[in-house]
Amino acid sequence: MGVTASRSGSEGKRQLSTCKPPTIPGAKRMGNKTRLFFATDVHGSEKCFLKFVNAPAAYNVSVLILGGDVTGKMIVPIVKRDDGTSSAEFLGTKQILKSDQEIEELEKRIRFTGYYPFRTDTEEMAAMQSDPAKVDAVFTKVMLDTLRLWTKIAEERLKGKGVKIYMTGGNDDRMEIEDVLKSSNYVIDPEGEIVTLDGGYEMIAADGATQRRGRPLESVVKKSSQASWIP
Repeated sequence: MGVTASRSGSEGKRQLSTCKPPTIPGAKRMGNKTRLFFATDVHGSEKCFLKFVNAPAAYNVSVLILGGDVTGKMIVPIVKRDDGTSSAEFLGTKQILKSDQEIEELEKRIRFTGYYPFRTDTEEMAAMQSDPAKVDAVFTKVMLDTLRLWTKIAEERLKGKGVKIYMTGGNDDRMEIEDVLKSSNYVIDPEGEIVTLDGGYEMIAADGATQRRGRPLESVVKKSSQASWIP
C-alpha cells in the first residue's frame, strides 16, 4: 500500500490516506518490494553524507534519495600568518595551527560539522572583510567544489553495485547546485522532473527552486502517468 497526503478543512490540515500504486505499463519490478533510503537536511555535513552513501550496505537498499538542503551555510577561514603558523576560529574557539597535519585535522572537523574550511592569507582575509561580495564569491566556489567532490565520492563507492542515487536541492540551497548535480555522470538530479524508481514507482521532486525557475509544481505533476490518482 502507498501513502498519499492531502489537505482538507478550513485550516488546511494534512490527512493521510492509503492507496494501491497503479501499475505502469512496461515497468519492471524487482521482486515484490523496492527498498530505498531517504535522507534530507544534511546541510553540508560530510559525516552525514558519508553515512548516507554507506546506507546500501547497512540497510540493503538499492535506491538512495537525498531530498534537499544539501549544502552548508558558512565558511571557516584558516589564515596563514607571517610567522608560518595558521589561525582559525571554530565553534567559538581561536586555534593556532603549527603544522599541515593540524590544519588537515581541523579541516576534517569543520567539514564533518557542516561548514566549509577555506585556506587563505592575511591579505586576502583583509580584502574579504571589507567586501561582502568577495565573501559570497568564495563561499559559492567552496560550496560547489565540495558538492562536486561529494558526487565523485558517491560514484566511486556505489557505481557498479546496482544502486541508484538521487540528489536534489531544497529551499536552503542555492540554484547553482543544479548545474553541479546535472553534470554528474552518476548522481541523478530529479528536480522538476518525473523519475521512475526501481519497481515502477514514480517520484516527483519539486521545491521552491522549481517555482523560481518558472516551472510551477502543477506543470510537473501533469507530466506524471499517475497524475489522475495524485490529490
